[in-house]
Amino acid sequence: MKRIFFLFLTALVSAASMMAQQSLELRNITSGRYAPQYLSDITPMPDGESYAQISDDGKSIVQYSFKTGKQTAVLFDVNATNNLTIKDFDGYIMSPDGKKMLIQTNTKRIYRHSFTADYYIYNIASKRLERLSDNGPQQSPVWS
Repeated sequence: MKRIFFLFLTALVSAASMMAQQSLELRNITSGRYAPQYLSDITPMPDGESYAQISDDGKSIVQYSFKTGKQTAVLFDVNATNNLTIKDFDGYIMSPDGKKMLIQTNTKRIYRHSFTADYYIYNIASKRLERLSDNGPQQSPVWS
């Protein structure tokens, strides 16, 4: 609770200093106008210098620099695959070497945290998308 209060107070002070010419009003504070921005669902890349994240529109996986926060590459785009196409995806699992990823789509919930989904192996360099299995949805695939 102290951490949340500290983050809120820090955001409030920085917002107030940036907007010194404007008056600080209670409704702006309680509306979330000065709430901090968070990073969520990031995957660190093997190079240790960047991370991957699903784009805001949910159609691509983008690589960003940890140092600058700027986009450095598009790792996957549903509209730019070479052999198979999918209309959207629900998640991904990066390979340990960062050269391939498992693309998760058509997710069906089973119970709480369990689900099945169709998975595709995507080669980042060749932009080639291949089905992981032709025998229906899978549950909990991992890189070996």
